[in-house]
Amino acid sequence: MPHTIFISHASKDDARIDQLAARMEAAGLVPWIDHRGGLAPGTPSWDGAIRAAIASHDAMLLVMSEAALASDICAAECLLAREKGRPIYVARLEAVKPENIWLYVKLIQYADLAADFEAGVARLIAALTGAPLPGGGPAIVPLVSRVTGAETMRERLFYLGQTPLRGRDADIEALRGLLGPHTVQITGVGGLGKSRLAAEIALSQTGGAVWHRCTESSQPYAVIDQLRAHLGLEETARQEAVLAALQTRDPRPLVVIDNAEDVPPGSERRAAYDGLLRELAACGAPVLLTSRLAWDELRPRKEHAPLALDAASAARIALDAAGVEGLALSEAEAATLAAACRLHPRLIEWAVGQRHEREMAAILADLETLKGEELQAALDEMIRKTVRQMAAQAANGPQAEAFLGCLAVMRGAFDAEAALALAPDDLPTDAAERALATLQRWRFVRRDAASGRLSLDDMVTGAVAPAPGAFARHFDFFAA
Repeated sequence: MPHTIFISHASKDDARIDQLAARMEAAGLVPWIDHRGGLAPGTPSWDGAIRAAIASHDAMLLVMSEAALASDICAAECLLAREKGRPIYVARLEAVKPENIWLYVKLIQYADLAADFEAGVARLIAALTGAPLPGGGPAIVPLVSRVTGAETMRERLFYLGQTPLRGRDADIEALRGLLGPHTVQITGVGGLGKSRLAAEIALSQTGGAVWHRCTESSQPYAVIDQLRAHLGLEETARQEAVLAALQTRDPRPLVVIDNAEDVPPGSERRAAYDGLLRELAACGAPVLLTSRLAWDELRPRKEHAPLALDAASAARIALDAAGVEGLALSEAEAATLAAACRLHPRLIEWAVGQRHEREMAAILADLETLKGEELQAALDEMIRKTVRQMAAQAANGPQAEAFLGCLAVMRGAFDAEAALALAPDDLPTDAAERALATLQRWRFVRRDAASGRLSLDDMVTGAVAPAPGAFARHFDFFAA
């Protein structure tokens, strides 16, 4: 049973958390709370200390309140606990709106402190210490499922864990019903939310998951590498041994093949991926594949296209994004923006992010004049319009535009050193740093809060053509 417990909570709940910690200590448990450890968010040592504390403790307790569910810090802590394989227990501190609860938390039997604080604490302590549950009732069982590749998943899904999944209950139910020892394809245009759906399912899998992102150069052996790590096998274990070990796991981990449109049909890589997916199915492993276009060769053909969002859910996505971005947005503005974005989730989030640099009227005007009939064409057109707006309005807009063309070859996360190495030759380092900051303000480049690494929005890489020589510069830097 766990002995040391990291408590993830919202700062506004500190007083109640202290009460809970006192009961836990009296029962012989050792809780860790940031404000008791002399930490405050924003201090230089805070991030490293939090990471070290999660890694050194036996389990995590998420104390669920509306403030905690809205906290990107609590979300990051829970994702890190998942990556470290720590069991997560949940205690409900107050009544919360069901639609605000993270999907994987919904699946956990929680200790209810809201209905009766003392009785709820007693049941929680019994679950943590292995004592009989007072009063009987369902067991409080933690979530224990690690996602190998979670860092890649998180870096590409900027709002994962920070905003609830809106309007997708029917999609989640349909996809869960399709899962089995075969590949299930989630297909649709870019930015529709395919990867977010796959991530939510991966985070709630009791057998854990492996997250593999395809690029123009990715190879299926990387999936075997990840499975080897996920299953705790030696680095020298051959593919046959990995698949044999996978076959003995119960339940088997979910394997997610994300961004699969980057593996072109008819290519040797496609044939190799297809062969691996068949082997995974033969081992009984469920696979989720996200792609703009279906892989016709996969059999049996299990495919799901996410349903269109309703207007209310789309407006909530706009409000959620504004909350994460620290922007003011009224409900009426959110509804107008969502409609102008054709209820498309990533376009909504993109448009909200533009409020850092542009007025709402200008954003709406661009959205309303999009000529593309197909949503993918409209997305690309919106991105290119925004590039032109940045070039015209930002103090160093032309330099930022040129720099973006150089960065358009990037497909994974990268650090600032790699970014600056790809800057145009005629851009001095200080000017390149300012241009990179501009690209972040305009949301072309994102920074992952947990890792500090940078990445380009997927919609950007699909719409912006790489500058001449960018691929060679990219190769030279990483080769060196």
